Amino acid sequence: MTVLTNIPNGASNRDIRDTINAMLIDLAALKAAGTPTPTPAPAFASQPSISPGNGVAGSTTFAATAGTVTNGAIVSRSWLLNGTAISTSLTCTPQQSGTLTYQEIASGPGGTTSSSVQAAGVAAATSTPTPAPSFTAQPSISPSSGTAGATTFTATPGTVSNGSITSRAWAINGTVISTGTTASPASSGTLTYQETATGSGGTTQSTVLQVAVGSAAAAAPTFTAQPTVSPSTGGAGATFTATPGTVSNGSITSRAWSLNGSVISTGLTATPTAGGTLTYQETAAGSGGTALSSVVSRTVTAAGASTAPIVMAFMGSSSPAEYLNNYTGGTPNDNVLASDGGTNYGRLEKGRMGMEAGTAIYAATGRQVHYMRCGASGTTLAGWESDTSGVLTGVINSIKNAIATGRVMTAVLLQVGYNDVDYGQINSSSTAAQAALLRSVISKVRAGTGLPNLTFFIGTTQDEPDNQNALRWQREAEMQVANNDANVRLGFSTYDLPTRDNTHQTEPSQIITAARFAAQVIALVNGTPQKRAAYLSAAVAVSDTQTDITVKHVDGTDFTPTTGITGFRMFDSAGAALAISAAARQSATSVRLTHASRGSGATIIYNPTALAADDATVLHDNSALALPIDVTSSALAVGSGSSTADTTAPVISTASAFSQPENAAFSVTLAANESVTWSKVGGADAAKFTLAGAVLTLPAQDYETPTDADANRSYVVTVRATDAAGNATDKTITVTITDVAEGSTLKMAQFDPGESASPATPADWNRWTYAAGTGLVATPFKTPAGVDTGWTGSTVVNGDGGATNTGVTTGSNSGVYPDNVMQSYYFNQNQASSTLKISGLDNSKLYDLELFGSRTATERYTDFTVNGVTKQLDAGNNSTQVVTFTGIAPTNGEIAFSFKNGRGSNGTLSGFGYFSGGRIIEKA
Repeated sequence: MTVLTNIPNGASNRDIRDTINAMLIDLAALKAAGTPTPTPAPAFASQPSISPGNGVAGSTTFAATAGTVTNGAIVSRSWLLNGTAISTSLTCTPQQSGTLTYQEIASGPGGTTSSSVQAAGVAAATSTPTPAPSFTAQPSISPSSGTAGATTFTATPGTVSNGSITSRAWAINGTVISTGTTASPASSGTLTYQETATGSGGTTQSTVLQVAVGSAAAAAPTFTAQPTVSPSTGGAGATFTATPGTVSNGSITSRAWSLNGSVISTGLTATPTAGGTLTYQETAAGSGGTALSSVVSRTVTAAGASTAPIVMAFMGSSSPAEYLNNYTGGTPNDNVLASDGGTNYGRLEKGRMGMEAGTAIYAATGRQVHYMRCGASGTTLAGWESDTSGVLTGVINSIKNAIATGRVMTAVLLQVGYNDVDYGQINSSSTAAQAALLRSVISKVRAGTGLPNLTFFIGTTQDEPDNQNALRWQREAEMQVANNDANVRLGFSTYDLPTRDNTHQTEPSQIITAARFAAQVIALVNGTPQKRAAYLSAAVAVSDTQTDITVKHVDGTDFTPTTGITGFRMFDSAGAALAISAAARQSATSVRLTHASRGSGATIIYNPTALAADDATVLHDNSALALPIDVTSSALAVGSGSSTADTTAPVISTASAFSQPENAAFSVTLAANESVTWSKVGGADAAKFTLAGAVLTLPAQDYETPTDADANRSYVVTVRATDAAGNATDKTITVTITDVAEGSTLKMAQFDPGESASPATPADWNRWTYAAGTGLVATPFKTPAGVDTGWTGSTVVNGDGGATNTGVTTGSNSGVYPDNVMQSYYFNQNQASSTLKISGLDNSKLYDLELFGSRTATERYTDFTVNGVTKQLDAGNNSTQVVTFTGIAPTNGEIAFSFKNGRGSNGTLSGFGYFSGGRIIEKA
């Protein structure tokens, strides 16, 4: 049967019948099935809700509780704020105000349905302004008044809520001079201080604080660098030379050399003719008064002193070993020998410390130096004492061998302890134990050699920053033995010297150690007290957070640096370390520590440990050797002022005897090792002296008519120095008047060669001007007082010369001539000689001629010649050396002198000759 889906034209009757029958069957089936029921749409059985009903923009989070749905499920949801969609989740936090709506959409087979719209009100956020910063405590400043150029004012910052201090300003008379926490006004007036605080709420200023700043009195002269003297020691007949100090607020006006208290020279050199103590001191004067330099002392060996060699053994660990076998930068000296076993001695070729120390000792004593190498790397003090490896026996045998060769032992240098520290072999109970080991080693060497009084020098242990406590115990032991035991001296401290490997000294450090050690050996040989640095003697509480440390001086009078001092450590009563925030100089004898709250029972030590990091910030005295201040031998207890009261009398360093030429006033500024008040307390001639502050003066006296009490031309006064604690020391000073040939100096002229661009010539000097091709032009000379002398300086032979201005200056006019004179000079070159003359002189008189040359360079040897006599100076970096020709008789009223480049004693030939200035003095 064929059922057609359509009936085409021409279909057969059968097909048409079959199709109609199929249709009838389908109709019958439909009728039997009945009418179909439609699928229902989804419906919300419960509507969604939101909470809260109202809120605030930016802070309220709204949450929806979903509706329940039949015939479907929720397929989406939306939050609208003022009609704009902001979320499709169950929560939202609107950021703006307005109407918030929420609606859900459900979907199922019967279609989709929307829930009712839920609405809530969103209010605008109310903003709370951020509070402005506020000073809960105002700043303060101290002190409450001060002096321009002398006082530093310090601010204690205020405290601020809702912000922080962002700026501060100090102003003097309205002009800002500092924006830090301190200010040092240079001018007088009203000093103000104010702070500005800033926070998110704005800015706020503190109250304005103000103090009065008074005018500064004229500053007293100060020696910014003390004079030095070379050599360090010498024999009778040797010439000692001073390098002047440098002075601020004044200039050096006089200088004096004294031998055993008697003045022997007032120039830059002195040649003592006998043994004893030679001292050198300078006086500076300025508008603010006068000042004395520190006294430089040198030991003069009397003629006929021993010529036997100075024999020493260097024993210990690797440091004393390196002193005699490391670094070759020095110059070997035929008089400095060394031996490995005490028998065969040869010239020391290596070991910079040994070479430098030996050379200095030989120069001072005239005696050869014989060393014995007895150092052993890696050894400990305990190992030496037990002689486990035979090192102690080796030292004893070396000394015995030296004695067997006829040598007499002088001393032993003992430096051992670093490895004990480094190996962790020392604890808090080991100070006494380490001291006992040191004493045992010393005792065994003395017993083994049969030399019960053999002198030992202790070299202190160098820095070991990883074991600070152990280093402390070791150094305390060393200082206790060096300070208290017979025939034991401190050889040197090393804590301020750089090392190349945190263990061994660099070559420059060995040179410094050599100078320190040589001074101690020379003092031993000459029978004089050993050179000692200052030491710390007491600790006095200023407050719970500040403590003053008393510094006691031996060879110096002051110390450096003044601020940022390192090396102090402080402990509370339980031994816990206390933080130290500052250490600064209060006076020449006091350091103030600022630290954490200490409570009772605190202690302080001085024991630098930081290697090169603190080399410049540890304490040094101002003695000639600039010695590092001794580390403490035991902790200082911090006491009250009464418990550590100063009971030590001041030491007066001023000489007791002076020589003063007649017809000239005598003046000296008295000096002591601490701040004192001076007074006259006696002396047969006290009434003739005037004492103003520290300046003691005696009016000009006539040699031929003495007015002293016993008419022997020696004027005697006793002065007293009283310190702040009331301790007093008296000293009797005698001034002996010396005869002067009346009218011996008739007149003088000073001359300063230069050219048009040279610095201005001082008023009491004569500018002697250079002209190209001519030389120094003919110039009339005047005295320092401006009186015509009748003398004229001129050039005879120019000698391929010129003039320029690169001579040395000191910055303080502390050289032998003023800076402006030393800076300019007349020169010649190419081995040509320049000849100058001074004419108009009196043939019946004699003249002294002083000549000077200077150039900022090295090895600039210049020969000056007068009447066939040649004298040389090295003009290289020269500010102290002059040549003097005395008793010159003029020829036809003229004196001629020449200068040219010279050859130094080292064979170096200078390329130029230099003439920077001079003086001519007419004698009776």
